[in-house]
Amino acid sequence: MRATLCCLCAGLLLCQLLPALPPLPLLLLLPATCWALRARLPRGAIVLVLGFTWAVARAGLDLAARLEPAFEGATLIASGRLAGAPRAAARGLRLQVDLDALAQGARAVTGPRTVELAWYEPRGSLPEPGAVCRFAVRLRRPHGTANPGGFDSEGWQFARGIDAVGYVVPHPRNGCDPQPGAAVVERARARVAAAIRAAAPGPAGDVIVALAVGDESGIDVPAWRVLRNTGTAHLVSVSGLHIALVAGLAFVATRWLWSRSVGLLRLAAAARVAPWVAILAAAAYTLLAGAQVPAVRSLLMVSAGLLCGQFGQRVLGTDALLAALAVILVIDPAASLSVSLWLSFGAVGLLILMSATRQPAGRMRREIAQHVGFTLWLAPLIGIVFQSIAVSAPAANLLAVPWTTFVVTPLALLGVALAPLQADAAAMMWRIAAWSWELAWQYLVWLDRAVPVLALPAAPGAATALLAGLAVFVWWIPLLPARRWLAPLLLCALAAGAGARPAPGELQLTVLDVGQGLATVLRTAHHTLVYDAGPRYPGGNAGERVVLPFLRARGVRTIDALVLSHPDSDHVGGAPALIEALPVRRILVSPRETRLPAAQRCAAGERWIWDGVQFTVLHPAAPAATDNDGSCVLRVTTAGGSILLPGDGETATEEALQALPSLRSAIIVVPHHGSATSSHPGFVAAVRPRYALVAAGHRNRFGFPAPGVVANYRAVGAAILETSALGALDLELTARGTRVRAHRLEHRHYWQDAPRPEALSGLH
Repeated sequence: MRATLCCLCAGLLLCQLLPALPPLPLLLLLPATCWALRARLPRGAIVLVLGFTWAVARAGLDLAARLEPAFEGATLIASGRLAGAPRAAARGLRLQVDLDALAQGARAVTGPRTVELAWYEPRGSLPEPGAVCRFAVRLRRPHGTANPGGFDSEGWQFARGIDAVGYVVPHPRNGCDPQPGAAVVERARARVAAAIRAAAPGPAGDVIVALAVGDESGIDVPAWRVLRNTGTAHLVSVSGLHIALVAGLAFVATRWLWSRSVGLLRLAAAARVAPWVAILAAAAYTLLAGAQVPAVRSLLMVSAGLLCGQFGQRVLGTDALLAALAVILVIDPAASLSVSLWLSFGAVGLLILMSATRQPAGRMRREIAQHVGFTLWLAPLIGIVFQSIAVSAPAANLLAVPWTTFVVTPLALLGVALAPLQADAAAMMWRIAAWSWELAWQYLVWLDRAVPVLALPAAPGAATALLAGLAVFVWWIPLLPARRWLAPLLLCALAAGAGARPAPGELQLTVLDVGQGLATVLRTAHHTLVYDAGPRYPGGNAGERVVLPFLRARGVRTIDALVLSHPDSDHVGGAPALIEALPVRRILVSPRETRLPAAQRCAAGERWIWDGVQFTVLHPAAPAATDNDGSCVLRVTTAGGSILLPGDGETATEEALQALPSLRSAIIVVPHHGSATSSHPGFVAAVRPRYALVAAGHRNRFGFPAPGVVANYRAVGAAILETSALGALDLELTARGTRVRAHRLEHRHYWQDAPRPEALSGLH
C-alpha cells in the first residue's frame, strides 16, 4: 500500500514539472497502453501513469477556463457570488467572485469560473460572503513578474483557481445584494473575525483571528518578518497541533461525559462514540479555519488515526501522511504548487522520523534535542524558500509552541464556542488570548533582535538542499562511525551554490522584470552595481519583492554602487528597501533627486574601473529642465562590448548624447521604457545596438514600447527583448561574445502563457 501511494503521488507531482501539457492524443495513449499491458506492468507503474494522466487532464481543464485573449481589456459585465470575505487593500477592496455570467454587451463570454477583482471605489456597506454581485469589469489573464529567486504569482493564482484578474470600472449598477442563506461557513468566519477585532483591536487581535478562523490577512509584513526570523511562522497558521488539540479535547470531553450517563452507555460505548465526535469537531474547526492545506492534512491524519483505533488497526504515521498527501493531490493536483503544502508535510514527516530515533534521557533534554533537531532537519527546505535559516528557532519554539498551543489557542477557540451563547464572555476570552499572545510576542521580538538569522551565501538548489538534508540524517541517526566529520561536511552544502561570477574583464547584466519600472543589476568579478530599484506597489515595492530575492539568489550580500537615474517612483520606489536590507557602499543619484541629501550627485565625466570593466557617467553635464532629462546616464565598457543605460532620458538627453564622439553600444536598455518621446531615429542610429532591452509592464496603460520606437530599433538591426514577455533578461558579455537568457524560457511552466512569436525573434 505504501509503495502504491508513493507511485500515485509521484504521478500527480510529475505533471507540475512539465514546461507544456502534452497533446490530448498522447495523453489518452498513456492509460490505453497501460491497460493493454496491465498483465506485464507492475501495479506501481500503472498507478503512476493514472495519477499523471489525471493531473494533466485536470490542468488542461483549468487552463481552458482562462479568459480568452480577445476579451482582455474590454469592458465586460460580470455577475456572480462573492467567495470569501472582501480583503482591505491599499486602495479599496480585493474581491474573489465565482461567476454565474460574464458578457460583453449581448455576447456571452465563456470560460472563466473565478475572477479576482480590485474595487477601488466601493459603495455602500461591506458585502458579506455569498452576496450576489454585479460589476462592470476589465479583465486580463493571470500574469506576473518572472525573476530568478522571485515569487511565482502566476503559479500561485493557478493553484487558487483564478481564471482572470482585473478591476471594477465605474457603472451605476455596480454593487452586491446580500443572500442570507448562502455561504454559511464563510459568513460565520467573517463575523467571528469582525467580533474578535472589535474585542481585541491591534496586531495581537489579528493573530487571534488567524488562530480562530485561519484569516492571516491582518498580520502585517514586519510581524511576518519577526515570525520568519524566529522560525515561528507556523504558530499563527491553523496546523496539526491545533487540529489535534481540538480533536483531543473533543475526544476526552465526549468520553468523560458519555461515560457518566447510563442511558447513553446502553446505546453505545463511550470509546466507540468519542472518536466520531472528535473527528466532527476537528472537521468543524477545519472548515471554520478556511480548510487550508495544513489543516486538511491534519484532519485527514487525525481521522485516519482515530478510525484505525476504532477498528482495532494500527496506523503508522508515514502511512497516514502519504494517504493524506495522496487525497489532497487527487482532489487538487495544483495544490503541490503551494509552499505551505511542502512546509506542512515536510515538518510532519520530520517529526515522524525523529520520533522513531533514539531520544536523550530526561524530559527537558529530550525537548531541547527535538527542537534543535527539528530546526536542523527543516533547514534545507527553509533555505530554499527564504534563503536564510532561523538560528533562534529552537529557543523560540521551546517556549512559544506550548504557550500558543495550550494557552492562546484554547482561549481563542473557547471564545468562538461562547460567541453564540454569550458575546461578552467570548469577547473577554479573546482579550485574554490577545494579552497572552502579547507575552509570547515580546519574547519573539527580543529573540529577533538578539539573534540574527543566518543568511545563506546564495539560495540553495534542490540538489544542494538534498545534500544538506542527508547531512542532518547522518548526524541524527548514528549509523556511521564517520558521522562526526561527514555531517558537517555535507551541511556545508547550504553555504555553496552561489551563482558563478563573471571573469575579470567580463560582465553580467540582468534587467529584472518589475512590471512598469526599471531595476537592473550589473555584476563584475568582485563587484555589484544596481541601476534603479523598481517601482512601489500597493502594499510593497520591487526592491523587497524582486531585487532583494534576486541578489540573495545570486549570492550578493553587498551593493558596491546604487545608481538611481532620476526621482520617478517607478525607478526609485524600491531603493529604501535595498538600503535598509543590504550594505550599500556608494549611492549615485540624479541632481534633481532631493530625498537623499547624503548621496553623491551624478556628473558627466566621472568614471571608475572594477575588475577590468569601465563605468562612465555620460549625463547630465548641466542642469536639466525635467526629471526625465536629468537622468543619470551610465555607459559600461567591457572586452565583449558596451552597455548604455539612459534612464528615462528624452529629447534633450538624446541630443546631448549624440554630440559625444562615440556612443555606439552593443546593448541598450531602451530609454523611458519605449516611450515615443525617446529613442529618436538619430539617437538610435548613433547607438546602433545589437540588443534593445525594454523594461515595461505587461499590457501597460501607456502602450510601451511604442510601435515607432520598435521600428526605429529594428531599422538598425537590433533585436527587441521585452521583460513583459520574456521575464528577467540575463546577458553575459565575454570576450567570446554575448550570451542571452530569458527567465520565462529557461524556467518554463505549463500554466504560463507562451511568449508571442515576435518576442522570441531576438533570441535566435
